[in-house]
Amino acid sequence: EDPLAAAPAGKGECILLVEDDPITQRALSDALEVLGYRVLGALNGREALASFEEHRDSIDLVLSDLVMPELGGLAFLQTLKAEDPGIRVVVISGYPLEGDSEELQAAGVLGWLQKPVSLEKLAQVVADALRKR
Repeated sequence: EDPLAAAPAGKGECILLVEDDPITQRALSDALEVLGYRVLGALNGREALASFEEHRDSIDLVLSDLVMPELGGLAFLQTLKAEDPGIRVVVISGYPLEGDSEELQAAGVLGWLQKPVSLEKLAQVVADALRKR
């Protein structure tokens, strides 16, 4: 059975993917591109903020790891939201996030994904976040 058959597809939206592990970043980037999205990659929060500044008008969603070197996920998200309160954000983590759900929602996070991420779950969470205003 084709896992993409039922997965919501993108329409060329641009996603800023912030992931410090290069292998995970490549896998997520490839998956997002297969789903029909354009991807900008950053390996940490500082890189992501620079990329956001450069491409602000074309970024539709930020998909960010929470545990990163140089500028951690929550500090990155708070800085990002201060720059653009309307930016859509989904977080990804290898750690359980259920206990942090209120804090993440207060930070403006629209969804979260647990590693390892299935293609179907990635497609659904990203599509849902892009539909939210």
